[in-house]
Amino acid sequence: MTELKCKALVAGAGPAGLATAGLLTQAGVDTICVAPVASDDPRTTALMHPSIRLFEHLGVWTEDLRQHCAPLKQLHLLDDTGNLVQAPDLRFSSEEAQLEAFGWNTPLNNLLPALRKRA
Repeated sequence: MTELKCKALVAGAGPAGLATAGLLTQAGVDTICVAPVASDDPRTTALMHPSIRLFEHLGVWTEDLRQHCAPLKQLHLLDDTGNLVQAPDLRFSSEEAQLEAFGWNTPLNNLLPALRKRA
């Protein structure tokens, strides 16, 4: 059995785990990330501005990644509680807030390899 030593162990290699491992590594902390072997993941994830800023800080939010992403230009909030009295549907446009987009819909098949490389 091989003995591995580290200061930090990150369990999970999804976006949150890999970002954590990347931040720890960037800070000079000896880190190991443990997760099952990755396979293709056809899902997408919505990244809002705080996540984008984190990925910019890690150097993974690049034009190469962004070209695979779709801007989230509208938000639609609706009351799905089933209550007798419901809140009205609300719609927001990123243009109203003078934003290019509220965030970006990002394919995990593009995001995870960039994060793995950084971590």
